[in-house]
Amino acid sequence: MLQEFYVVTATSVYHVEYDKKFNQAKATKIDLRGKSKVDVGQELTGPMVSVCKWLQFYIPEGGNFTFSLQRKIEMVNTRYWLGGTSEIVGLFLEKQGALDCLNDHQDLTSCDRRWLDATKKVICAIGHEHPVFEVCEWEGLRLVR
Repeated sequence: MLQEFYVVTATSVYHVEYDKKFNQAKATKIDLRGKSKVDVGQELTGPMVSVCKWLQFYIPEGGNFTFSLQRKIEMVNTRYWLGGTSEIVGLFLEKQGALDCLNDHQDLTSCDRRWLDATKKVICAIGHEHPVFEVCEWEGLRLVR
């Protein structure tokens, strides 16, 4: 089971991890180029995080004796959506690859094709049964088409 990965946006690198102590997802900004509302060292947390066009933290809906938790972000009412990042450039298993992506390239785009293989590896590593990481498959929100 994947414990951590890295997310690059146009201005930032986040270290995303499964916080076993609190059974939740946590993303810590570890690098910044330019300006952002989220400072280096600041954390985004929530019961779950979905890899969409951006990272979206949320509270899964439901969960009682008659039905299970709704984990699909597109089926969760937006009032249960928590913090999120700007659009994702790429996903990485290794910290150095993420830092190099942000710091060595000025022309980053959303779901940048240069890092598509690395992004797909992370998506595959997350899978469909992770306790706090979810990959959005809905056409309107998904990262990789």
